[in-house]
Amino acid sequence: MDMFDSDKRRFPRAHYPCSLTVWHQDGNQEVILAHTANIGAGGLCVHLNQKLVLDSCFEVSIEFPHSASFQCKARVVRCEECPNTAGLPVRQAGKDFYSVSLEFESMDEVKQATLLGIVSDLIALNEKNKKK
Repeated sequence: MDMFDSDKRRFPRAHYPCSLTVWHQDGNQEVILAHTANIGAGGLCVHLNQKLVLDSCFEVSIEFPHSASFQCKARVVRCEECPNTAGLPVRQAGKDFYSVSLEFESMDEVKQATLLGIVSDLIALNEKNKKK
């Protein structure tokens, strides 16, 4: 199943810019700070100024508004150069931006239910704001 085809996703996505910290599980201490492009109970998409290797695993900490940070493991399932800068940070000289999709892994039912609740609230908030 391709979780990035919106018609085939198991979990809906919220377009909400949550703060995100990502670090390698393989002992590499590099920390990546970013904001999500969208997030769902099964994964997230983020725009980065660096390319990440497919199938590499990371620890992820997500800062949601008005709630505690959420930590889990994730794997890179897609990394593509962004075709344009619409909605992305201003490009730095000589820097490309990548659309990186991470799939959450090893999440127990309680943690997944918590994340699904948070994402559902964010989707409802987006819908409410659209109607204004």
